[in-house]
Amino acid sequence: MPFRRTALLIVLGTLLRPLPSPAVDLQGLEFTGSGFMTLAAGRVFGGTRDVAVDQGFHCPCFISDYAQRGVYEAGHWQAGPDSKLGLQGSVSAADGRFSLTGQAVSRGAANGAANLEWLYATAELSGNLTVQLGRKRLPLFSYSEAQDVGYALPWIHLPPQLYGWEVVNYDGGSLVWRDQWAQWNAAVQVFGGSEVRHDSGYWRIYNGRNSRTDVRWSDILGTELSVSREWFSARVVRIQSHTQNKLVSLGETSFSERKRQVIHGLSLGADVDNWFARGEFLYIDRSEDYGKDYANLLAIGYRHGPWQPLLSRAIYRQRLNTDSVPERHGTWSAVLRYDLTDDSAIKSQLDLWKDRTAPGYGSMHGDARQFTVSYDRVF
Repeated sequence: MPFRRTALLIVLGTLLRPLPSPAVDLQGLEFTGSGFMTLAAGRVFGGTRDVAVDQGFHCPCFISDYAQRGVYEAGHWQAGPDSKLGLQGSVSAADGRFSLTGQAVSRGAANGAANLEWLYATAELSGNLTVQLGRKRLPLFSYSEAQDVGYALPWIHLPPQLYGWEVVNYDGGSLVWRDQWAQWNAAVQVFGGSEVRHDSGYWRIYNGRNSRTDVRWSDILGTELSVSREWFSARVVRIQSHTQNKLVSLGETSFSERKRQVIHGLSLGADVDNWFARGEFLYIDRSEDYGKDYANLLAIGYRHGPWQPLLSRAIYRQRLNTDSVPERHGTWSAVLRYDLTDDSAIKSQLDLWKDRTAPGYGSMHGDARQFTVSYDRVF
């Protein structure tokens, strides 16, 4: 059972002191390190399933993370889907203009296996302009860079209707310009590259637990603009690429024909006194393949000392080129967070997943009621 390996990794993480790693000078180079961990446990305590569909999951089940195949199944408490341990290190030149950053994450959803998430070099070309080359997180969403760091998030698991896609990283480069325009802080990023994801967790959820699908995104080219001023923040992103799949479990030996996709994202945030709110919207045009995808998230929270309640609603729907809507579902989430210290927190989260997918459609897993608790820590 994956619980044992996951628990061991998390216990090892808790033994690390929750203090920032001091910089270590190695003959003109400085090394800094940090880490994060989430120990989570959850249980599905009700719901339905489509009896015409059998993807190898014991449903009612709740999908907490499409990209990493995090699935809670009915019948028992599980620690694997949301538990993780991550370590990050950076080596930089004494003047701070050049650095190399790496990050590895061990996930309970992957039976404790560790994957290299980041490995990129950074060069500061000027006070405003920075270039990065290597393996990075693809900026699909507002929380993309922090989505593994539970302490940095108001949720235990990000709303899956929005934060769930087949690719989360890419190999390539980015150019970032940061400046201040009047009273606005602004950043513009241009990036490009490619990604091959072997044994996609996303497609295991759709094609079945025992399936294997490889995914390729090529010719990735994107632009991201972020602005903020006092209590308001906004972000827009546009990404285009070609996509291909290879269903290895069915004996396919080559990728499918390349199909173009265009992704549009918009995020809006407000933080006034103790109240904070966020809206995020995603539109993906895959008309060359099957159709279009739409997702949105609305959330509002309140801070009261160490307490932080949050209520959110996320919706996903797919529209095919035939104008039919085979897949549609949404989740209400209620979260209560309590900050234990400046670097640790405990959370509880109740999710109510309502599936409006057409009966018999291959991706339907039914309704679900999910309760999850977590302990998050950075060190």
